Amino acid sequence: ADKRFSSGASNVMSLAVVQLMMGAVSAFGAIQAGRAAAGTAEQQAEQMEIEGIANEAAAIQNMVARIEQYDNAMATNEAIFGMLGREDASIDAFRSAEQKVLMRDLRILGTQQELEKGQTKLAAMVEVQRGKNAQQASFFNAISAMGQGVSGYLKYK
Repeated sequence: ADKRFSSGASNVMSLAVVQLMMGAVSAFGAIQAGRAAAGTAEQQAEQMEIEGIANEAAAIQNMVARIEQYDNAMATNEAIFGMLGREDASIDAFRSAEQKVLMRDLRILGTQQELEKGQTKLAAMVEVQRGKNAQQASFFNAISAMGQGVSGYLKYK
């Protein structure tokens, strides 16, 4: 009779240890999942920042293209004015108006670029925070898993 009792006690003790180990494994898994989520969020944020730099370069390229367009149009206009022999106040007014249009277009492109840059930076910050939140939640999940493991251990102890 003693053998069966000690064998049963040993099985219960084994169950208790298994409960404790399962809690530890679950806690470890939760922490690893949180770290992975934070790492993924960091990578996403870095990718967003790289895209932001590429967008900034594209915006500068658009500005340069607009200046080249203006220069080409003005060169054509100047050639036509020269062939017509025109040089008066209306031509000066035309040049001034075209230059104002160019400046306005460049300001719009610059403002658009700054807005996009701000949006990209904000999105990257939100992504990093999301990763931090996931990691923090994983710690709470780990604590909960450990608590369940200890509870199971005490139940079968």
